[in-house]
Amino acid sequence: MAQIFSVAFEGALKRIANTQLGQKNVRPHRTVAVFDLDGTLTRYDTYLRYLIGFCRRHPSRILRSWRLPLDVAVFKAQLRDNTWLKRQFLRSILGGMTEADLRSWTQCFVDRLMTKGLRPRATELLRNHQRLGDRTVLLSASPDIFVKEIAMRLNFSECLCTIAERDARGRLTGNLDGGNCYGLEKLKRMQALLGADRSDMRVIAYADHSSDLPLLRWADEAVLVNPSLALTRVAAKISLKVARW
Repeated sequence: MAQIFSVAFEGALKRIANTQLGQKNVRPHRTVAVFDLDGTLTRYDTYLRYLIGFCRRHPSRILRSWRLPLDVAVFKAQLRDNTWLKRQFLRSILGGMTEADLRSWTQCFVDRLMTKGLRPRATELLRNHQRLGDRTVLLSASPDIFVKEIAMRLNFSECLCTIAERDARGRLTGNLDGGNCYGLEKLKRMQALLGADRSDMRVIAYADHSSDLPLLRWADEAVLVNPSLALTRVAAKISLKVARW
């Protein structure tokens, strides 16, 4: 009987030790990994590439876009903002189109992006977060017209992006529904998603543009991807990690 008790007691001690060892390896906070799209996950600006490809398939849409070079010049002169320019492109090229009209090109565009347009290192990091069971968020200023499809293909937990407005018949109006998910708006959307209490979370953000600095400063850990020389200097001043992908 004493021998049986001794064996059972030793077994219990081993289970306790194993449990305690396992607890040491458990992350104290759940990780939320936030990825910007254009320039961070991808090699290029997806919105512009999507619109150019659509015009190639529908040359008549080019005639509707004759004012766009002037609009770009107005934007470059800082007379209009990013939101205004985004609406101008959306209205000129895709205005009046429906999901059904765009479906074939959207699928083709995302197929190509998955094959040649993603940064391998970024994809590797995303997959690693997913293997660890982290919550992953795709956060993009580009429109939902194709961004949601990208998020689905890459198995993101959630997707936050600019929403293109549709009318009652499902046609794109050229306006934005809920504003432009750009700059400070990205931070606001992440705050709304996660709530005020982040005590049980650890947020890691990956982004590449100066407009993403509010988000990067807010994150618990931030990685500035492929920054320009000027932005690299900014990163050094505010102690941001820099990655070259």
